[in-house]
Amino acid sequence: MLAWLPTPPKLRLGDEIRPVKYAVDLTLAPGMAGFSGAIDIDVTLAKPASMIWLNAREIAITEARATAGGKTQAATVEPGGEQFVGLRVPAALPAGAARLHIQCKGKISDKSSAGIFSGRDGDNTCLVTQFESIDARRAYPCFDQPEFKTPWQVTLHVKKDQLAFSNTPQVSESGEPNGMKKVVFAPTKPLPSYLVAFAVGPFEIVPAGTAGKNHVAVRIVTPKGKAYQAKYAAEVTGPILDRLENYFGIPYPYEKLDEAAIPLTFGFGAMENAGLVTYAQDIILGDPAIDTERRRRGYAEDAAHELALQWFGDLVTTACERAADRTFSIA
Repeated sequence: MLAWLPTPPKLRLGDEIRPVKYAVDLTLAPGMAGFSGAIDIDVTLAKPASMIWLNAREIAITEARATAGGKTQAATVEPGGEQFVGLRVPAALPAGAARLHIQCKGKISDKSSAGIFSGRDGDNTCLVTQFESIDARRAYPCFDQPEFKTPWQVTLHVKKDQLAFSNTPQVSESGEPNGMKKVVFAPTKPLPSYLVAFAVGPFEIVPAGTAGKNHVAVRIVTPKGKAYQAKYAAEVTGPILDRLENYFGIPYPYEKLDEAAIPLTFGFGAMENAGLVTYAQDIILGDPAIDTERRRRGYAEDAAHELALQWFGDLVTTACERAADRTFSIA
């Protein structure tokens, strides 16, 4: 009954109101202290409700409304402490399908990797996400628990001279005023909130061929000026994916594989985001002139770990708040 309580949940959201799909629309500009955007959440209600609790942390909601049964109502924002926010509507939403629309603003961190954070490589600054285990709520209000697996559709508004990446292939790009562009990505397969990811900045792309039975595209994404350091990763990532696919006996479950080198990480080395795996750049990149066997072996081991998690962790996700640390290697 937690979703209907007048006070916020103590720890976890209940399952009486469940997300069905999300549409995220954010404006992200490296160098800015914050971001803005909107999220639409399609939900199902087990019974009528006038209060819906969501996870949110350091998010300012500027507008919220709920639509159900052909009627749209403005929602009042109710504070819920550090981890929750409530949306209250004047007339109870009926049981069944409803849509929540929320406009919000948030912070970009340069001292922590929680949520959307900033990393700098020389003169280049990028924005990257790290949502494991419960930090998607720092990017937008959502049902931030692993058991809620739904499709996500991501749209990003970024500077025209920068690249944007997410879990799925880009489906369109169009110019916008003030030196911006709109980048739309295909909807994901069902994912928990902590595996949604995006990266924005002055990146370069190194094609690494295709892999798996479905011949998915493999790319290494590097900070600007460091594409030459992705040579080894581009050579071995596809074969690692092939071996994993043979081991599991299940085709690689996502539409593409981008391996992104990010300038700075705080407290983690790599993250198994579905279709967009992120690595501290000293793990995945190596200058061929001075590269070492130890560094190359380290990348192969880390890549095997993160890519194995595309199956157990991403395709199959535990319902606990955070799965136990897992390891996987290829002989």
